[in-house]
Amino acid sequence: ATLTTAGYPTTFQQTGAGDTAPPTIASLSISPGTVDTSTGSATNTVTARITDDHAGLTDCSCSWVLFRSPSGNQYAQASLLHQYRISGNGKDGIYQVQMNLPAFSEQGTWYVDHVDLSDSATNRTRIERATLTTAGYPTTFQQTGAGDTAPPTIASLSISPGTVDTSTGSATNTV
Repeated sequence: ATLTTAGYPTTFQQTGAGDTAPPTIASLSISPGTVDTSTGSATNTVTARITDDHAGLTDCSCSWVLFRSPSGNQYAQASLLHQYRISGNGKDGIYQVQMNLPAFSEQGTWYVDHVDLSDSATNRTRIERATLTTAGYPTTFQQTGAGDTAPPTIASLSISPGTVDTSTGSATNTV
């Protein structure tokens, strides 16, 4: 039986002011503009001012700035968590994140793919790079060191034994 058929309530009325608008980005900076990961990981500082009209930026890990490598195959993420808020509050705060770029990250121009923002009322927005660029925000940095763009390869693989019978119990394979 469904809840309604069984006589259970399935709705409620919210009579308060409510919040239907997602957070917005008021400023964005990326520094330094150039890093070198040829001898180890490098750090970029991503600073963003985020505003929200009512509920405030959520404390979950639902808000971030996502960067992509020149090929788009590698990424780095600056999570805009409340512990990285250096001033203000969830309704108007400045977030500063030390974003790690691993050693041998792809060489070239890394770019902001998008910014995702969510508030405590679950309003969410995705701000694409083109929108950020049009608004005049920086969206790139350079990785000048030698990079590694080749994925790992399998040098060898074996499975032994090649046939097992589990009709009377479990069996073990070695890979």
